[in-house]
Amino acid sequence: MKFRTKEIIDPNYPLLDVDRAANISVKRTTHVYGETDVHKLSSIKLDVYHFPIPSTDGRTHHILVFFYGGGFTKGSRLGQSPPHDLVHANLGAFFARRGILTVVPDYHFVPSITYPQGSEDVRDALLWVVRHLHTAGDASRVFVLAHSAGGVHAVSMLLLSSLFSCPFAPLSVGCASSASHLRSATAPPPHFSKLQWDTTAA
Repeated sequence: MKFRTKEIIDPNYPLLDVDRAANISVKRTTHVYGETDVHKLSSIKLDVYHFPIPSTDGRTHHILVFFYGGGFTKGSRLGQSPPHDLVHANLGAFFARRGILTVVPDYHFVPSITYPQGSEDVRDALLWVVRHLHTAGDASRVFVLAHSAGGVHAVSMLLLSSLFSCPFAPLSVGCASSASHLRSATAPPPHFSKLQWDTTAA
C-alpha cells in the first residue's frame, strides 16, 4: 500500500473543508473574559459553540473547554485564513452537535507574559464558564481538553493551589494528556481529593 504523504501533510488538503457548511452553521458566540491586569491591558476572548437542539428532558448539557497548543508563542481560536479558520471551529461544532456546550478560549503568549500568567488565563476562562454558562450547560460537569502548551497551562493551573480555588470544587475534570509533553503529569495532588478525576493518556 502506498501512502499519499504529500496529501496528508499538505496544509491545503481539503480535509478541513469537507464539512464547512455544517460546521459554520453551528451557533457560535464570542465573549471577552478575564479580570487580571494582563486582561485589562488587552482584551482576550473565547468562543462558545452552542448545541443546535435544546434538551427536551430537562437535563442540562455537559461543558467542554478546549485549550489549543502553539509552543507558548502562537495560536488562535480562529485560524487566519481558509482552511485554517476551521481547525478549532470543527472541534467546537463537532461536540456542540452532539449536545456538549463547547468553549475555545484564546490565551496570552510569551514573550508578552511570564509564568504563570498562561495558567491564570486558563483559570479565568474556567471561572467565566462557571459564572456565565450555568444556565446553558451543567457547570458542575465541566471537562477540560488541552493540547501541548495549552495542556501545560491547564495542568499547571491545577497544580498551583493559589490558582485552583474554591469555585472549581464541584468540577469534574477530564484530562487528555499529550504523550510527548504531559505523560504522567495528570495524577491529582492531595488537595484534589474531592474531585471526580478521570485521566486518559493520549
